[in-house]
Amino acid sequence: GIPAALVSSAVGGAVFALLARGPMAAGGPAAAPVLVLGALVAQVAADPAFVVGNPAAVSLLLALVTVAVVSMGVFQIALGLSGLVRFAKFVPQPVLAGFMNGVALLIVLSQLPLLLDLPLGSRPSPEALRLTQPWALALGLGTAGGIWLLARRWPRLPAALLGLVAGTAVHALCSAMGGAESAGAVIGQLPSAWPWPPALAPLLSPIGLELLQSHAWPVFATALALAALAALESLLNLRAMDQLLDDRHDPRRELIALGCANMACGLLGGVPLAAMRARALATLQAGGKGRMAALVGASVLGLLYLAGGPLLAVLPLPVLAGVMLVVALGLADRWTGRLLARWWAGDHSRDLVLSLGVVVLVMGTTLWKGMPAGIGLGVLLS
Repeated sequence: GIPAALVSSAVGGAVFALLARGPMAAGGPAAAPVLVLGALVAQVAADPAFVVGNPAAVSLLLALVTVAVVSMGVFQIALGLSGLVRFAKFVPQPVLAGFMNGVALLIVLSQLPLLLDLPLGSRPSPEALRLTQPWALALGLGTAGGIWLLARRWPRLPAALLGLVAGTAVHALCSAMGGAESAGAVIGQLPSAWPWPPALAPLLSPIGLELLQSHAWPVFATALALAALAALESLLNLRAMDQLLDDRHDPRRELIALGCANMACGLLGGVPLAAMRARALATLQAGGKGRMAALVGASVLGLLYLAGGPLLAVLPLPVLAGVMLVVALGLADRWTGRLLARWWAGDHSRDLVLSLGVVVLVMGTTLWKGMPAGIGLGVLLS
């Protein structure tokens, strides 16, 4: 997962920066599309014909992921060429709010095993909670709280990076005092090889073709959902950057550039890419401007993967989970909070009730049936 994210940040981010024409073309892996892709991985891995412990089977699984991400890029290019992208601005705010709140809650739920230092693959349950390490939970929550306070008090500081370093230092101190197990596990050694385009080769075998045929509908349905979700998120982020910089972008050109970047990500074993407002804002706050700043940022991330493997290997999982809690908090929709404040103040108007009802419906569907179902319901409601 870590090499896949860094491939998207480095290679995909560089392709997007080179082809896009927006004022700050900063691209990177986005939480919501990655969770949609994760649902596809879980569905394929649950197939009785798929043996998780077999390296050849894992290669087939990665090939199916490659097909989904490359197809996502193709769909985005088609959306850009067709001009249908202009209809994205008509998606109602309650639909977007419900979906983003659902994504935020899914991220929190996905981090609970890491925060509690539960065995790999387990889920929170009365039996599993007996294995919880309180110090790991304290370390993760402390990291999240520290990042939140730093970002709120000193917004120009790289709060997430400082929190990551501080949490790792505390974990190292616990290890030196003999409490490494109680403070949680670390990432461990990363793969040393850079992914290469022959990732699709396993599908050319008879077993691969059979697996692709049996999972063709989930793969391409996921690709379509990824294309729509990443396009919508990217266009909203780009529109927000236009307002900030008093500029304008061509949504068709940006979506075609994003599609090309996702095709490159897929062929190299990466995860879906989107235009990231948070990355663009961080670049601007650090003094960078234009596509060259985004290109340099992508290159530095690539060098980090190639040369910084030993540093990444010692990162504690509870600390990373704490960082993701802050990410989830940032994804939660602020507009929903304002609606709830109005409801609490006594405003029970029809429009307010309808808006909150749509938010709850889309959010509940996302949590219950997954993000593709949430996206589909959101499109129908729109």
